[in-house]
Amino acid sequence: MNSTPPCLFTLLDRTLELHRWPLDQKNRTLQAWDSSDEYLINHVEEANLVNPNSRILLINDSFGALSCWFAGHNPVSVVDSFIAHQAALHNIENNGLTISKAQQLGSMDDLPNDIDLVLLKLPKNNGYLEFMLGQLSQCLKPGTQIIAAGKTTDIHNSTSALFER
Repeated sequence: MNSTPPCLFTLLDRTLELHRWPLDQKNRTLQAWDSSDEYLINHVEEANLVNPNSRILLINDSFGALSCWFAGHNPVSVVDSFIAHQAALHNIENNGLTISKAQQLGSMDDLPNDIDLVLLKLPKNNGYLEFMLGQLSQCLKPGTQIIAAGKTTDIHNSTSALFER
């Protein structure tokens, strides 16, 4: 039984109960999603970028908001944080959703080559971003869209230059 207070993420007439991990944090006022999650979801849904067969790759899904939202597509999630993996698994299960555990990868794992859409939450570290973009360039088929979002304070000219390369 979960004794943590409900933290409801409501967007586009849909509601998910999302929790930060670990559940016994002292500061329970922090939510398990951010404006980047909202932006990515809104953009994908409004532009109708996915269909039932779309393969989605999620990079840096901190607490599983994107994994939960796109669970019907069995997204592949790449994140190097054990806590982020556990939060995603908890939130997926807590919302009655299912995703294969094998779909959770670390940045050193081989990325799938059958991806139709990449949703990337920008890391604070440009070195990590450069590494991930290099990995993507090796495995994605031509025309695969990469949509990135992050805090404006973390986006610099160097960030744009990495994407251009």
